[in-house]
Amino acid sequence: MAWLVFGILTAIGLMLLMRWLSLTPANQAKRTLAWSLAGIVVMMAVFLALTGRLAWAGAAISTLIPWGMRALRAHALWREARRYFKNGERQAGGQQQAPPRPGQKRMSQDEALSILGLKPGASKDDIQLAYKRLIQKMHPDAGGSDALAAQINQARDVLMGK
Repeated sequence: MAWLVFGILTAIGLMLLMRWLSLTPANQAKRTLAWSLAGIVVMMAVFLALTGRLAWAGAAISTLIPWGMRALRAHALWREARRYFKNGERQAGGQQQAPPRPGQKRMSQDEALSILGLKPGASKDDIQLAYKRLIQKMHPDAGGSDALAAQINQARDVLMGK
């Protein structure tokens, strides 16, 4: 009977935790969960030490370390896949134009303004700010493509008069 009550209370606690996580900003939830997990580990260690079962803690930790390492690798793969598919959706939207080919005519002012998201008469500081904002998102090292980075560079060069 005690296990049934414990199971029901655990289920209720998990549902409340999930609700709290859905309503809390990510940074605060991450920080709170990390401190909570550390507190639980310390309380378990104290409990095991007081009941004379601390050797079990060592065995449990040595067993859980490989699983923790696998979980970290799986999390890294998940983040990489999420970034890949996010970039794929952005590029598949059809909003970007094809990159200029060698020998093709130079980009017009209107095209350059639309690529950088600026209005006619933008100052050099506005052009530089828009360029930096876009190149940070579309640079090949940040998950963008070479073609998009080249197009952004060409748009900046056209608007800066280079």
